[in-house]
Amino acid sequence: MALAPFFSRAYSAIGAHLGITREELERVLSGHIVGIHLGPRCSVEGNEKWIAELLVNLLARLYPILSISGNETARETISASALAINPEIEIRCCLEQSTVVVHVGDTTFGNNGFLARVSGWVAQVGNFTGMPAGGPNNPYSAGAAAALAAWRVFQTIFVRPDSARAEFPDISLSLLDYGPSSGKTDPLPKMNVGEVAVAGIGAVGNPALWALSRHAGLAGELHLIDPEDIELSNLQRYSLTTYADVGMGKVQLAQRELLNTDFTLKLWPSSLEDFASNYSGIDKLPTICVSVDNVEGRRAAQALLPRLVVNGWTSDSGLGASWHRFLGNSACLGCFYHPKGTSLSQTELAAKALGIPHDKLVMLWVKEKPLEKGEIQTIEKYLELSKGKLRDWIGKRVQDVYSGVICGQVGIDLSGIGRVATVPLAHQSVLAGILMAAELVKHSAPSLEKKSQTTPLIIWDDVMRAPPKYWTTNRAKEVDCFCNDEIYKGVFADKWR
Repeated sequence: MALAPFFSRAYSAIGAHLGITREELERVLSGHIVGIHLGPRCSVEGNEKWIAELLVNLLARLYPILSISGNETARETISASALAINPEIEIRCCLEQSTVVVHVGDTTFGNNGFLARVSGWVAQVGNFTGMPAGGPNNPYSAGAAAALAAWRVFQTIFVRPDSARAEFPDISLSLLDYGPSSGKTDPLPKMNVGEVAVAGIGAVGNPALWALSRHAGLAGELHLIDPEDIELSNLQRYSLTTYADVGMGKVQLAQRELLNTDFTLKLWPSSLEDFASNYSGIDKLPTICVSVDNVEGRRAAQALLPRLVVNGWTSDSGLGASWHRFLGNSACLGCFYHPKGTSLSQTELAAKALGIPHDKLVMLWVKEKPLEKGEIQTIEKYLELSKGKLRDWIGKRVQDVYSGVICGQVGIDLSGIGRVATVPLAHQSVLAGILMAAELVKHSAPSLEKKSQTTPLIIWDDVMRAPPKYWTTNRAKEVDCFCNDEIYKGVFADKWR
């Protein structure tokens, strides 16, 4: 079967969500073909092409067999992109045996199909027979439509395989204000987002840059910040990556995506904290867009006191985005990640996850001592794995083993093991990044901001269920957060007076 080389990571996401074994997942995937029908405009730059490209991008990261039909020019290009992600994927052209078919830009579909389309700021996924598509191009709603279509495919195959199509809700979502129809005829303005630090070029940052790169006439100065290189396991949900990109720096990946845009780019292969220490203009940096994978980095982004912070995130089961201005009645980003008590250190978390006494693990961690056979067997026993399951990790550092288990590189069954973290799903991460990009643009342009929602938090708290009826909410400030400190408020006021 044409499983991706990074299938272990995909299993970590789905196995933990659904409580199934790796073998069960392989069996389910082998029994389904996902179909995509490409309408006549899928080869023309714009909404339909963007939906098709990103949808197939997402599907190719999990499903081993895709059947792509319709517009032949688009089919050739999109099939090649799927093969670049998973060189082993099987591409077919006949839809008859498909479990589910996504129609992009074509309203004629059978009982196992549904439509994904866009009009201006509005993304629609469902059974919209006879309703004309159209409207201005918008990569934010197009990206949302692709992610929501991938969600429905996932639900059809894994969560509700016996459901009739009528049982799925039709989704009509405006990314302008998160109602059902606002902005469906509004064109995107040509605009400048100013100077923005983009901290984190990961699973959420990738789709954000994908959307920004397709916004015609969008300019600005972007600081691209991430210290890491692409690893094979990242391909499970990094939407800008192909199989050939393993080993590339994440900031170089971002640079490639933004190469033919109106942005001025500065690359920082470093942490946000190191960027703040080394960038001479940090005191007047107006905007930070943050999706780093640690709480400290997000709190640090707010503590730098920019005018605007935009945040994108995923959790085990949810996703969201938020925008923050330091003064006012709503929570700052620091409030969102305010410590609620003493948390475990990284070595304490590793010791707990691997079953190694903390004092011994600290010694192994600090000295970077290769693990011996007996130590690997201790981990196998604690995780209830068969003897020899982790033999390939003998001689590796304990931090590598910890990262491997948490990130799913080991490929262990999660159904009976509650100690291993859940990895977010690919469409979950993509939608979070699209929402983050949309909030950045909306709150960088007064003409868009006055039409957008006033509440700063956008959230879908359980992606295993239908999208929420109400997407946005507010959150009060934390009483003892630094945004209530008079010294911080004074510094902010002086900085931006």
